Amino acid sequence: MLVEDVLWGYDVLASAVHLTASTLALLSPGVSFKHMNLQVLPLGGAERMLGSVEFLTTRELAVQQNLFGAAQEAIRVTGTGAESVVSQLPDLDLAVMNPPFTRSVGGSLLFGSRPQPERRAMQKRLSAILKTHSIDASSTAGLGPVFVAVAHRAVKEGGRQALVLPRSLVSGVAWAPTRRLLSSHYHVETVISSHDPERWNFSENTSLSESLTIARKDSHIQEGALTAWVNLWRNPRSMVEAAALADCIARMTPAALDGPGVTEIRPDGRTWGEIFTTPTERLSEGIWHYHAFAQTELVRVASRLQQGELWIPPSVTTHPIKLRPLGELGAIGPDRRDIHDGFVRTPATTPYSAVWGGDSEAHQTLTASVDAHLQPRATAAAGRPLRPLALLWPRAGTLLLSERLRINTRRIIAAHVSKPVLSNVWWPVRVNQDRDLRRSRTLALWLNSTLGILLALWFREETEGAWIALKKPILEMLPVPDLDNFSDESLSSLAASFDALALVELRPIPELVTDPGRRQIDDAISLAFGLPDLGPLRTILAREPILSQESLFV
Repeated sequence: MLVEDVLWGYDVLASAVHLTASTLALLSPGVSFKHMNLQVLPLGGAERMLGSVEFLTTRELAVQQNLFGAAQEAIRVTGTGAESVVSQLPDLDLAVMNPPFTRSVGGSLLFGSRPQPERRAMQKRLSAILKTHSIDASSTAGLGPVFVAVAHRAVKEGGRQALVLPRSLVSGVAWAPTRRLLSSHYHVETVISSHDPERWNFSENTSLSESLTIARKDSHIQEGALTAWVNLWRNPRSMVEAAALADCIARMTPAALDGPGVTEIRPDGRTWGEIFTTPTERLSEGIWHYHAFAQTELVRVASRLQQGELWIPPSVTTHPIKLRPLGELGAIGPDRRDIHDGFVRTPATTPYSAVWGGDSEAHQTLTASVDAHLQPRATAAAGRPLRPLALLWPRAGTLLLSERLRINTRRIIAAHVSKPVLSNVWWPVRVNQDRDLRRSRTLALWLNSTLGILLALWFREETEGAWIALKKPILEMLPVPDLDNFSDESLSSLAASFDALALVELRPIPELVTDPGRRQIDDAISLAFGLPDLGPLRTILAREPILSQESLFV
């Protein structure tokens, strides 16, 4: 009954369907199965078919593929004649997915197994389907969000989706529509993330950081509903380990993030991770930050700091600190694609200065220097639009923030420049009301302090462990000191602290506990904001696997 009537499966590869059928059959070798609801869906061809994505337009597909991959109309001969066989998507109690991770950027590799002309037509058809049917999914993040939307249309009220997806689901800009879909129509029950530096992923054949999300479809989420966050210190290596770990998690009563205490996951006497809960209603706020750190206490610190309250364990006291989104204090400039569409790099000295490249060894201090010049394009690059000079240069800035970085080797995440610049790997920020550059120097000091690094990691988009991105829409929300509430004296004092430390060589961020330069930055921040010694926080942060590249598993 399970194999013949309960399980349904879809793939565009006949080999995958055959392998799945064989695996199911071998679980009960003594049973003869009359049929299985495992179906090969068409991909490409003259109709530009999109596999499972076709279920966004209909629940029945009258065209399939045979086992040799050729598109054909499926016909079944019966006693009364021939009839079409349709591929159906029934109402589901559970949809389990491990979608492909190919994204549409960087050459647009969606449907990459098809010839390029056909692939372009398929991508165009996908965009049309998403728009015509008002699908809450962005194909910029790949087919994963689209498959979540497909399942959403089929899952019953009270049914569940269980999704292994890139970790960017919880914080990525392109995944925002999927987070909105899940938080609006589902009780997100559990989110599991791996903080195992040897295995950030759950899937085979990928090294991308991943999360496992379990969500129950519920049009009326009950008040007080909770979401459990499981941050694993060790990722199971076998089915036996995974089953034991899952059984242990299911039996636990997690600590509340808003309360005291830590709940350790200990299936065999060793700590495999920690688990806590937050109100599910918070997921509608946008970013699901709670995967950011392996240690519950550090998640608490970051969560409170985002709300303008510093707490450093084991202290029982808190300290208020006025923060404000960076986007309200300045304008973040153009990205690398726009820079290349508007300029070419030149060896000549021009009025258009730049900081080029982001090598860790080349940027060891709080100050960056102009090391390149740009020339505005007269004509567009091949296959690209021409970005006008008037749109790009006015957005040059004196504060630079890393765009993409390997956090375990990087020394700084922000730098101050003495004159406005553009960059190919840094976000330039033009700080408001900053004629004397005191504000940009103050922000550079803050962003390289332990508190600044903590919040940057809280808002990061994680690709593969320590390889992270700070996307523009996220940076606009990044909390920084509210400089508008600073007195002229306080601003001058912080700018002076920056000047005193501007040329001090900083060690890689994971060495923040032993780095005298980082300690001096933190001391300057503590003095200016009336905060306690940040040394204990440096110690906790340095233990995080994303920085130390060492497991917390004990």
